[in-house]
Amino acid sequence: MAVPVRTKKSNFVYKGPGPDVGDAWVENYPEVVYMTWELTNEERAFLLDGGNLRIGIWNIKPIPPISVEMTGEQIVERSDFKITKAGWQKPWSDGG
Repeated sequence: MAVPVRTKKSNFVYKGPGPDVGDAWVENYPEVVYMTWELTNEERAFLLDGGNLRIGIWNIKPIPPISVEMTGEQIVERSDFKITKAGWQKPWSDGG
């Protein structure tokens, strides 16, 4: 399962509200927040084979402006995320 990762442009971390929701590094700007996700090799192969991405926007109507883009931005560190019963990852240290 793809996980959010910290990049060199990350400047803010959303802290997960509990043990079943992990922290998420983002690029936080006045008008937009970007979160970068790292795909697994299986997900990369799926996309190369014609798979698609789907975005879910929860509890927001009407749909706000959003963007989806491909990026080659490198991660700062490997996370220690693990899948929990709730499907999210455990919190991880901000690493400074």
